[in-house]
Amino acid sequence: ELCRLFNTVFLQANSVAPDMLLKLVERMQEITQFIHEKGCLIVDGNELNYLVAQGDYTLPYFIDVNSYQTPNFPASAINVLFQDPHAKIFSRLTDWYTFGIVACKIFIGVHPFKGTHPNYGKGDVLERMKANVSIFNAETRLPAAARDFSYIPSAYRDWFVRLFEKG
Repeated sequence: ELCRLFNTVFLQANSVAPDMLLKLVERMQEITQFIHEKGCLIVDGNELNYLVAQGDYTLPYFIDVNSYQTPNFPASAINVLFQDPHAKIFSRLTDWYTFGIVACKIFIGVHPFKGTHPNYGKGDVLERMKANVSIFNAETRLPAAARDFSYIPSAYRDWFVRLFEKG
């Protein structure tokens, strides 16, 4: 399961290097683009809807495609922790928002709206998503399980800040 890669101990035990995580994210990005080129939307691209090749860990498999939206079939499900709270309809942009959440979790092991912030309670993830108060906010403290931001390639980190902090 993709979510195994969020665990630093698992990465170390299986010799999964940061460059392998980058390759995985890049491949997921390419496949997402391909799906969009075919006129479809992923909609519910949460971490449980992907598998990775064991031993390689850079080859993604997109599963649970019954949540995809096609020109003739509406999306049937979405996990709210992966949904763009600012969007009223599903679109390529909402897919990229979800992709950003998953990519962030791949790079540092945590959802971009986890951690603690002095203006929000522990369970206020959805409120923080609506307010664009992510882990990239200077006042947010990262969860102990999070890897250092140095695991995030600079172009992705810049994009995460624009996406999750600036909307």
